[in-house]
Amino acid sequence: MFSPQPLWQNAPFSHAPQHDTSSKDSLKERKSVQESNSGVPTSHQNNAQKPNLSAKKVNIREILAAKKLLEEQETKYQKLLLAMPDSLIHFNREGVCLEYFPSEQNVAASSNGDLVGKTVEEIWSVDLAALTRYFITQALETQQVQHSEYVLPHQEAWRYYEARYVPCGTQEVIVIIRDISDRKQIEAELRLSQAREREKASQLQNALAELQKTQAQLIQVEKMSALGGMVAGIAHEINNPVCFIHGNLSYAMEYIEHLFKLMDLYKAKGFDQDPEIQGYCAEIEFNFLQEDLPKLLSSMQMGTERITEIVKSLRNFSRLDQSEKKRVDIHEGLDGTLLILNHRLKSNYNQGTIQVIKNYGNLPHVECYAGLLNQVFMNLMANAIDALDEFGVGESFTVLDPEIIRPTIWIFTEDLVDRVQIRIIDNGVGIDEGTQQHLFNPFFTTKPPGKGTGLGLSIAYSIIVEKHQGALFCRSKPGYGTEFVVEIPKLFPCCPLEVISNVNS
Repeated sequence: MFSPQPLWQNAPFSHAPQHDTSSKDSLKERKSVQESNSGVPTSHQNNAQKPNLSAKKVNIREILAAKKLLEEQETKYQKLLLAMPDSLIHFNREGVCLEYFPSEQNVAASSNGDLVGKTVEEIWSVDLAALTRYFITQALETQQVQHSEYVLPHQEAWRYYEARYVPCGTQEVIVIIRDISDRKQIEAELRLSQAREREKASQLQNALAELQKTQAQLIQVEKMSALGGMVAGIAHEINNPVCFIHGNLSYAMEYIEHLFKLMDLYKAKGFDQDPEIQGYCAEIEFNFLQEDLPKLLSSMQMGTERITEIVKSLRNFSRLDQSEKKRVDIHEGLDGTLLILNHRLKSNYNQGTIQVIKNYGNLPHVECYAGLLNQVFMNLMANAIDALDEFGVGESFTVLDPEIIRPTIWIFTEDLVDRVQIRIIDNGVGIDEGTQQHLFNPFFTTKPPGKGTGLGLSIAYSIIVEKHQGALFCRSKPGYGTEFVVEIPKLFPCCPLEVISNVNS
């Protein structure tokens, strides 16, 4: 493979025998000398030597045939080496080039011509020579093939090369060098193509997420619009008759007081002495009636006032007449939401009635979209109720005092200078970290099929973060309950028109 000296060059019969051109006299003299020395005539000696000459002729033919075969094989292997896309350099342990087989397709990292007899420092630069010496030593010490890559300038461009160091015994190494510039270019183009495909996939994923988000918004807006219309209609229908009752109760109390005074006058004049009148008064328990009727009317008035407050809360929750942003009382929205959910707080059959503890701070009126904000409060409180209803109180709370701990929701509000903060906390089982990462994704839910759409928190996040330029985040730990924190600016910031359009849609 590396042009070893052919065997035929060292053969003992490398040249055909030459005929002697001396005179016949000299031949006769030698013949007479041979006969005198051997005592046998020359003719008999020639006859005795004929078989040996024939064998030697046969050996010469075999050697010539072997020489021809070796030449053909050498030519074939040289052509094969030249046809390979690699250059081969044969080094000894001292880094001296013993043989060099360049390739026409490979620039071979050198333009020094014949490299035989040169050291690695005479062939390459200092850095590349040091790298080559290192791998030659490694290949000889480990007796394993070593690999390296390097870059060299070529015709105002950079070419990439791959080198393999193959140990040949303990003193020599063959370095196989291949130009991998085309492969590197293909790899770079492939990486670029993969990056483009990842970018396209990311864009498609974002488009899908945006589509899901828009779909969730449309569903929720339609749902809340229907709920708001129903609530407003019920509030209106209830408000009209209640207003009649509440407005006339004061007159009824006044009229009854007048009648009682009239009865007192009849008693003072003695008109109640008639046996028939006395009998009827005893039958209707007039004295008890006179004492209890004002109380009855007073309780009716309290009831109508309560109904009026409920109607007001329902109207505040629906906010159908407040599609634009305005300054509102956050506490009214929270109270209205609690009123809507009051039946769920009391009908918690699994864990008992849920108590609500309100710790309201001194908040100013906040500029916001009141109807959308109430929707956020509704979703957060409904999730807290669901957690307490299905899973009960977290372990960390029951350990404190199992006798007094009951399902509880705390609501805190606080003024933070430039914004207000609302915290809704429950003492449920909490949420693990993995689930928290997906809480605000559209259609993500941990509830069983039919009990949750996965839209509530996603819509809440969109309303707070995108619509109001605020913040909504969750703090929770398994066994320690869950806390949702809402922060919105006191003054409504300048919001891009497309964001408002998206949320309204």
